[in-house]
Amino acid sequence: MTTSAITRLDTTAVAGVPVLAYAIDGKTSGADIDAIQSDFAEHERVRLLVRVDDLEMPAASAFSTSLMKMKADALGKVERYALVGGPDWMGALVSVAAALAPFPVKRFENEAAARSWLGSAASADEVEDREEAAAKAAPAVTLLPTHRSDLVALHVDGYLTEEDYRTVAEPAIETAARDHEEFDLLIRFGSLDGVTLGAAKEDVKLAAHMSEFRRLALVGAPEWMETMASGLGALAPVEIKTFESESEARSWLRVPETA
Repeated sequence: MTTSAITRLDTTAVAGVPVLAYAIDGKTSGADIDAIQSDFAEHERVRLLVRVDDLEMPAASAFSTSLMKMKADALGKVERYALVGGPDWMGALVSVAAALAPFPVKRFENEAAARSWLGSAASADEVEDREEAAAKAAPAVTLLPTHRSDLVALHVDGYLTEEDYRTVAEPAIETAARDHEEFDLLIRFGSLDGVTLGAAKEDVKLAAHMSEFRRLALVGAPEWMETMASGLGALAPVEIKTFESESEARSWLRVPETA
């Protein structure tokens, strides 16, 4: 029977946000990481304290897989992360994490100091960083009603990610391409705050359907996109036009306007 290297420590919530605290003593395993992720799953936001009494890193791939999954699924919930003790190489990792993570990361020599920091109020910069991270995580693409199966209408507002393409844009376009030899596309912009590299790659994939587009209407597009659309329209076998209002775009696409 494998003994867990993780011990849960007693904590109290800070302004309604739970503090998850753990002591590590021995060789951690994938099961230990899974147990921590299970704790994360019960909360929307957390502050995290990890005290390293002794650490023996495993070589098993199952541990690495579990750790990567936890980072992807759980660490987005973290408001603050305090590391207590640990070997010197962990201190170096904390320095890197502090520069890259969308939340404060600090290393402490004693647990009392770490708990005091975790219990203090968030700074204005922390609140702004959390709001920015939440905005990036929120879906940036939604479907608009069209009442025509040969028209895909999308609303873009926020930080465009690969997930937006895979869960909203791609399925809608793939369905229209499957059911029709040609179809129209309308894209209405609220704001475009940024585009991830993954989203850019997915955009290239969608270009494979360009020959199937009949008309492409852009509503409220940023200036750089209007310029790009003008150049693309001269090269691609599709009519591309930009509009200030959605009603004009729908009229051009011969689509009844919806409320």
